[in-house]
Amino acid sequence: MDVHATNVGFTLSQSSVPAGTVTFVVHNTGTTIHELVVLKTNLPEGRIPTDPAHPAQVLESGAVGRVTNLAPGASGTLTLNLAAGSYVLICNEPAHYLIGMHGAFTVTGGVSVVEQVAGVTAWL
Repeated sequence: MDVHATNVGFTLSQSSVPAGTVTFVVHNTGTTIHELVVLKTNLPEGRIPTDPAHPAQVLESGAVGRVTNLAPGASGTLTLNLAAGSYVLICNEPAHYLIGMHGAFTVTGGVSVVEQVAGVTAWL
């Protein structure tokens, strides 16, 4: 999944991916240092709680991976094995989340056995 970090947000190449191995290729097209933190959460992307100890940042509960210190013009990659569910991408550099540096995406369930009758397997 390509992710472009601008000065005010993220642009994602996809809004959903299948469960399993996902590689994020993060491009900092902004003019300041950015990071990408992947959170597994059921919270809406704009409702991640503020960190009481660092009010210009948000809590990173559910963090499953990150790419840090991306200078302007730099790129980085992150490969994760993601389970089905809801995820939010954030930049947690001070105040960046608060100005809109977040985006949501969904990881869809993989193939699973639904029923097996008389040697015939139905897949969902």
